[in-house]
Amino acid sequence: MAERLEIILLAYDISHPQRLRKVARICEAHGTRVQLSVFELQLKSGQLEALQLKLRRIMDPRVDKIRYYRICAADHVDIKLEGVGKLAEPHRYTIV
Repeated sequence: MAERLEIILLAYDISHPQRLRKVARICEAHGTRVQLSVFELQLKSGQLEALQLKLRRIMDPRVDKIRYYRICAADHVDIKLEGVGKLAEPHRYTIV
């Protein structure tokens, strides 16, 4: 059976340009940028914790913030977009 993916909305406010670029690069490797500092991520079990650890090592908790919102698959279909861009498509499962 295929492993279930979690949909995470990640938003950040990083005050230093160098840390900001590092956080953005890591997020780009894990998901789709939907706003300047907002990503939709589709992660396997355990990947969120690993991602959080990576980002914690970069951020300065005294001035930076990162928020993680879990979005269930049912709510993901209710996301509406107006203006430029496109919605990140949830992965379809294929059982072979």
